[in-house]
Amino acid sequence: PVSAYLHAAAMVKAGIYLLARFAPAFADAEPWRPIVISLGVFTMLLGGVQSLRETDLKRILAFGTVSQLGMLTVVIGFGTRDAALAGLALLVSHALFKSALFLIVGVIDRQLSTRDITELSGLWRQAPVMTIVSVIAIAGMVGVAPTLGFVAKEGALTAVLFEAFGGSAWGWVALAGLVLGSVLTTAYGI
Repeated sequence: PVSAYLHAAAMVKAGIYLLARFAPAFADAEPWRPIVISLGVFTMLLGGVQSLRETDLKRILAFGTVSQLGMLTVVIGFGTRDAALAGLALLVSHALFKSALFLIVGVIDRQLSTRDITELSGLWRQAPVMTIVSVIAIAGMVGVAPTLGFVAKEGALTAVLFEAFGGSAWGWVALAGLVLGSVLTTAYGI
């Protein structure tokens, strides 16, 4: 429960909250979008790539959280109304699926005394209910319809796509980063 709280709820969201408070005021300032979008895309890709190198379930989820925070930085920091609303949906979605997944990893670690994915075979036979809950949480994380993750990611992509087609160069950078980051997220279910 502590890990779920720290990684999915209050602890890691403080910076995102601050960003959401400043974005409406600073979005039109010249250095805001280049800095926020560049750092967000870099963080998203770095967290995604690092999670692909891990075999420990908890570390995979932790680096996935870093990647998701990068995505939240790009979307919320973009500064438009549509992006802010999509960012809030992403924030709630992330808190829900990540807390569920961290709790499940805690149960797996307690019951099997390992979090190494190379040693976790046939877990679905031993815990079918936990498997169903984790599949639902992963579906929300990946953005499968009709989950909240799908609605949030669709809203984020639509908001950034609208800005990109409206002539915003940083809209194109944000869109490319979100698409590439989503591919990494989907590749490993982080």
